[in-house]
Amino acid sequence: MDKNGFLIAVMVTIVNMHDSKASNLLMRVLKEMCFGVKVILADGGYRGELVDNIKKKFGYIIQVVISAYKKQGFRLIQKMDCRKNIFMDGLQ
Repeated sequence: MDKNGFLIAVMVTIVNMHDSKASNLLMRVLKEMCFGVKVILADGGYRGELVDNIKKKFGYIIQVVISAYKKQGFRLIQKMDCRKNIFMDGLQ
């Protein structure tokens, strides 16, 4: 979703497919559909080599937002909402 909370893209995959496997297809679709995207907010599934590969291949900066919900109980993360599992978490 964009900074206004509008959904930009949705990708549904089988339950045992990790985000890192689906990210290349989602990034290609995003690149073709949305011009001007520079920063993507993502959950902890997007770390390390995956972030570097997306930067090199597509030019996006991935900002990983880590939740402390295990310590504090569930609560929404700033700049994200309950749709975070639908898409990479949001666009800034």
